[in-house]
Amino acid sequence: MKKSKLLRKIAYPAAPQHADGFVPPAGHTFKMSVNLRDTSIKVYGFDGSSWTMIHNTDGVISDFITDVTYQKYYFESKTTLPQTVRVSFLSSENKEDIHDFEFGATSNTRKLHHFDDVPIYRGVDVGKFLTIMSDGTLRWLTEGDSYIVESEGGEGGEEGQGGNGGGGGQVIPGTFLEELSTAANNIFRPAYNSITNGIFTQSSAVATQKGATKVDLDVEGIMSYSGNTLDPKEWTLSFWVAAEVNINGGYNYCGGRFESNEELRLAMGKTGDGYLRFQPIIGNLWTGTPKAKSTIPFATGQFHHCAVTYSLSPGYTDKYDLKIFIDGVKGGEALQKSFHVLNKSNGNIWFGLGMAAYGAAFNGTGGAFSLDSVQLSQGALTEAQVAAIAAQSDRQMSIETAALQ
Repeated sequence: MKKSKLLRKIAYPAAPQHADGFVPPAGHTFKMSVNLRDTSIKVYGFDGSSWTMIHNTDGVISDFITDVTYQKYYFESKTTLPQTVRVSFLSSENKEDIHDFEFGATSNTRKLHHFDDVPIYRGVDVGKFLTIMSDGTLRWLTEGDSYIVESEGGEGGEEGQGGNGGGGGQVIPGTFLEELSTAANNIFRPAYNSITNGIFTQSSAVATQKGATKVDLDVEGIMSYSGNTLDPKEWTLSFWVAAEVNINGGYNYCGGRFESNEELRLAMGKTGDGYLRFQPIIGNLWTGTPKAKSTIPFATGQFHHCAVTYSLSPGYTDKYDLKIFIDGVKGGEALQKSFHVLNKSNGNIWFGLGMAAYGAAFNGTGGAFSLDSVQLSQGALTEAQVAAIAAQSDRQMSIETAALQ
């Protein structure tokens, strides 16, 4: 079996310079595999005197695999922004133990099971989760199938159900809302609101010009319901927000869902000492939802990470813990609550980016905002996993990746 080393590299929107290239890890000079999913890049190799473009993403293949024949490599972004790219280098060394693999050497390393252990994802596996069985093998399972979550120390595990709930090693798929085609198609006031490179931006603070976009969480398959009730109730909201104009200390809405006692209004404010405050209005806690204060002073255009988790309270089957975060730090919590959030009303479940969505209309107060990597998942991250997302400088870590931390 071949050992593999997985790295996370950044593709920069510029022609390659020799100093910017990276060399294959020592001993891993047999094959190189570049994950082209959700990326738009060019791959260059340096032969000791000049750079040669060896692949230009064409959207046809999902992985570029080649022999390691160059001294250095470079990824060039074909967009206007840097992109994170997963690249695996294989060695020709034979190993009897198929679980003998190495971690990448960069700070953005991710864990990877050996290639021979990972079952191939096929069309019939749509909607399934890659899970660890009790015998240590990996399989694609549907929600509700039992699986074993490997403990951090590799000494046994804990049986779970279908990927819901927090904890390292569990599969909690998340969806980036602004990347959905429906979000692009539902923009209200497109002259002043747009989605560019995955960032939803308002360009005007004038109330009549501000707008939003919206997605249906049920139709998109982001949430699962039993009738009109979210089932199970656990969920995570993760997003990055930047105020594009100075805001006041009141409720400055940047998104959410309005529905009596089933609402999730995303409101930002500025503290008296000059920090950003995340003060959502959730469920029947209209006047009592916990708040979180940023660790970074307020500045226009400065992105902050915000998150909300709603998870089953330890020891209970019908009570839930609500936690509010900003910049990776929990600011407050409301424990052992039983109210419903994100349930259906009149058959639909609209969630708005920009000003909050109210049915098919839009309203809200406050300044203009930009939103990036807005994710919703029906499963609750831990506090450490939320902090892992907030620690990313490129704002690209997914809920699914954080759940495996």
